[in-house]
Amino acid sequence: MRNKNPIALAAVLIVLVLIVILLGRNAGRGPAPEVGEVYLFPGLDTASVDRIAIRAGENRAEMTRGEGGEWLVSTEEDFPADPEAVSRLLEAAAELSAASLTSRRPSKHEIFEVDSAKGVEVVLESGGAAAARFFLGKSGPDFSSNYVRAAGDEEVYLHPQSIRALFDRGNRTWRDKQIFDFDRENLARLRIERGEESLLFENRGDEGWAVLEPDGYRPQGPLVEGLARGFTRLTASDFGAEEERAAAGLEDPRALVTLTFTDGSEKTLAVGAEKEGGGGVFVERNGDGVLFLVPSSRVAAIFRQTDELIEPIPADTPAAAESAPVEGE
Repeated sequence: MRNKNPIALAAVLIVLVLIVILLGRNAGRGPAPEVGEVYLFPGLDTASVDRIAIRAGENRAEMTRGEGGEWLVSTEEDFPADPEAVSRLLEAAAELSAASLTSRRPSKHEIFEVDSAKGVEVVLESGGAAAARFFLGKSGPDFSSNYVRAAGDEEVYLHPQSIRALFDRGNRTWRDKQIFDFDRENLARLRIERGEESLLFENRGDEGWAVLEPDGYRPQGPLVEGLARGFTRLTASDFGAEEERAAAGLEDPRALVTLTFTDGSEKTLAVGAEKEGGGGVFVERNGDGVLFLVPSSRVAAIFRQTDELIEPIPADTPAAAESAPVEGE
């Protein structure tokens, strides 16, 4: 039997002893704690933010919170702002990550486009004081992230999501494009006036729609129901420019739609001309002077042929009998 190398045996013994010691130290310990999220503005309370200012090159936008909590586009005559767009912006600002440090060198700010020359500068204020101010830079190497830097700091971080478009809308407006937003069940009557013709429909709940004008007719198929539902969430694709008003055809609209609700209130939609070169149809809501553009397909049903919308009630139906004149009257 060959003698074993005493040095090798000693080395093995030392390794075993170290393993035992390490296991003893970790005995009774749970798993390592998870590292929490590291935010650029950990104390940011978006609910208290009442002013948003954005500058991207020559494009500037400013929004303020109204007395009722609604957001208004200050740079566009206090027009109501798109609430979903503002909500996404504030959520993204609160979740800006400072977990992945990219650089501490000010000379790199220009390269990552987090400087005042190329970055998107965002200022959030609360009660007149800055709650957060930062620069959003170019996309990261994976094109699904963005560089970000808090104003006044040297550190540049890589945010793991591409969010620049949430803050920089380019030439797109921050105004709310929602024309109508209501529950279909609250719509009591629907009137369509086009030229000399006037059609009046009444919502009768589970019985469906009835034709009040002209007399002796009923809806033709499901078109009236589809038309009514189309108005419940009517959204514009864009806004018309003021210089397009003369060509919008709204002084003498092709059609006027009046929506009457169960509480007696009314809303109107004037439908004008097609935008020259495409882009939709000009419409105006409640005569408020705002030029909306909606896709032609959204208003096409308004201009359906009359016999596609309504049909005479057959003489042998109860409805026809009820509406027939009584002899001697």
